[in-house]
Amino acid sequence: MVLAGLAGNHLSYPIFLNIDFLFGGIFAMLALQFFGLWPGVLAAALIASYTVVLWKHPYAIVILSAEVAVVGTLMTRRKMGMVAADAVYWVVAGLPLVYVFYHFVLKVPDSSVWIIAVKQAVNGITGALLARLIYSSLGVGLQCWQRSMGEVMSNLLVLFVVLPSLLILGVSSREDFEHADGHLRQGLIEHASNTKALFQHWVKDRKDAVLELATVANTMPAAQFNERLELLRKADTNILRIGRRDKDSVVLAYAPLMDASGVSNVGKKFPERPYIAKLRQTGQPMLAEVVMGRIDKPQPVAILLAPVLKQSQFDGYVNAVLKLDAVQDMLKHGVQDRYALFTLLDQNGNVVLSNRPGQTMMTPLQREKRGTLTPLGDGLMQWLPEVPANTSISDRWRQSYYVFETPLGLNDEWKLVFEEPVAPVQHLLYTHYARQLGIVFLLILLSVMLAEYLSRRSVATLRALSDTTHELASKISSGVQAIAWPRSAMQETTELTNNFKGMAVSLADTFAQLRQVNATLEQQVLDRTQALHVSEQRFRQLVAWTPQPMAVHRDGKFIFANPAACQLFGAPSERELLGTDVLARVHPDYRDVVLKRIAHAQQEHAENPTIEEKLIRLDGSVLEVEVAAVPIDFDGEPAIQVAMHDVTEKKRTQRELEQLLREQQAVLNNELVGIVRVKDRHVVWANAAFEKMLGYAPGQAQGTPTRQNYPSDEA
Repeated sequence: MVLAGLAGNHLSYPIFLNIDFLFGGIFAMLALQFFGLWPGVLAAALIASYTVVLWKHPYAIVILSAEVAVVGTLMTRRKMGMVAADAVYWVVAGLPLVYVFYHFVLKVPDSSVWIIAVKQAVNGITGALLARLIYSSLGVGLQCWQRSMGEVMSNLLVLFVVLPSLLILGVSSREDFEHADGHLRQGLIEHASNTKALFQHWVKDRKDAVLELATVANTMPAAQFNERLELLRKADTNILRIGRRDKDSVVLAYAPLMDASGVSNVGKKFPERPYIAKLRQTGQPMLAEVVMGRIDKPQPVAILLAPVLKQSQFDGYVNAVLKLDAVQDMLKHGVQDRYALFTLLDQNGNVVLSNRPGQTMMTPLQREKRGTLTPLGDGLMQWLPEVPANTSISDRWRQSYYVFETPLGLNDEWKLVFEEPVAPVQHLLYTHYARQLGIVFLLILLSVMLAEYLSRRSVATLRALSDTTHELASKISSGVQAIAWPRSAMQETTELTNNFKGMAVSLADTFAQLRQVNATLEQQVLDRTQALHVSEQRFRQLVAWTPQPMAVHRDGKFIFANPAACQLFGAPSERELLGTDVLARVHPDYRDVVLKRIAHAQQEHAENPTIEEKLIRLDGSVLEVEVAAVPIDFDGEPAIQVAMHDVTEKKRTQRELEQLLREQQAVLNNELVGIVRVKDRHVVWANAAFEKMLGYAPGQAQGTPTRQNYPSDEA
């Protein structure tokens, strides 16, 4: 999910300018729905980390993570829909957070902050909407995945407002931006071209005049030529000074004739400048270097040179010192309705004229910040400033310039640089689309509220029907006759209500029949209960007066004992036995046997055969009894009836008899005295001593006649 979110942020959709719609928030909201609150917040933070790459600052991580945390909390605790919860977040917390981070931390202007804040809010709400619809669609056909019909309807209504609005805004904004950007670029190129044409015309006029003087310089006397120079200087206010020099740079004619000190300029020799060699080589008029004038106010002045030829050989030159006020007015006039900056550079790259704030004349061009120039084609470039790492892309773009450079002069010695800042155009577009995006944001908020209202109204009848039919069977069975069925103008809802009405009538008939049957059954049960009570009373009377000790126990406790049983256990009355533990009356040697017999009677519902056990009376004495048990219903519940027979005396007598027999046997088996029992003159029994005396083997004497042992008549 995190990887999909990172990919969604990378594949962003541009709405306008450098404002992009990010898709990562969709997957953050899906993670919230699939994995819960805190895993969703963690996924949102990881997904939002890609904005550091896109926007060069980490504050979006806080904003987008807080969005998931607040939405998850509202959904869990307030049972709000995801889209409504997201709208609440952006209105209450999201927009203020964006303003704090962008305005106070990143120092972004208010106009840009507003559009960024609204864009992020629209982006967030739209992402939550799409995530909720995707989550709902994934659960189609799964009964365990319950969805609210009202929320689904609300989300679809908002979707039908959001998507068309964003698509229209995105398409129209790109068209407007391309138009404005193209108009800005084209206007810059045209303005530079027009200004270049005017400048070239201005230079050509000066060049033609100076070249004409250079042509006739050797055809007239010096005094007459000096008059021509003075006449031209007075006729053309752009010419400060103009003179004729020979090939050794000695002044032959000059206007004005006298310098500021009242000394004649004629005859002065000036050191040869480097550009004289180029003039000598090319033999063509040229704009030489620009210098800072020292007369009147300090300002740059240009030197225009035209060679004087004599028989096609270099014979000096005419030089004119030109004021650049007209050029400056020309450049200023060209940008008076624009935000453009102009800079005129000489062949050394020094600034001759410029309206750039803080730019010093006769020094190289210096921009306020360091940056890079990116070629855009057709001689157009864009200058992008270097900005701190946490500066947003839109703010960097706002500080950029479109730059157009074109060569000027007689031989393209100079360069004219026009710069058109993007900020004014961006401001206009931002202002326009901030309003448009603000309208979209308000439409989204209104659509969310309206959708919530309409969805609640749409499902209100269904909710009322749900409340009405809740425990419908209980209501009908309790005899409720007047059931307030909800009414609806929707055909399907009305049909559903009618179906429930029919079911209610059927249930009422069924319950009436059941009540009648129940009444009959209750009477039968009453009769049987009465008969059972009578039978139980008879049983109690019969058992109470029988001399056989009998008791009944349930769950290991005595619940009945007849007088004979009380006498058996040594209890003065039944009260001393009732509720006491059955096993407490069983000898420890027999408790395991008794537990098995109880389990057998309960599970198999079968009689336990009679066995001998030992019981303990209340006084602690031990009884030997014969016990039989059988499962019965006692007071309407399962129990075990026990019949007991005291065999203590019988056992004692039996033990005494056995002892007597053992003693008698000891006497009869005396090895010293022969004993014999005779019947009908035959030996019936003889002890071992007798058989030994007479030489019989063991048991051989039995059955022998006495005559055999006593030959005399005594036998």
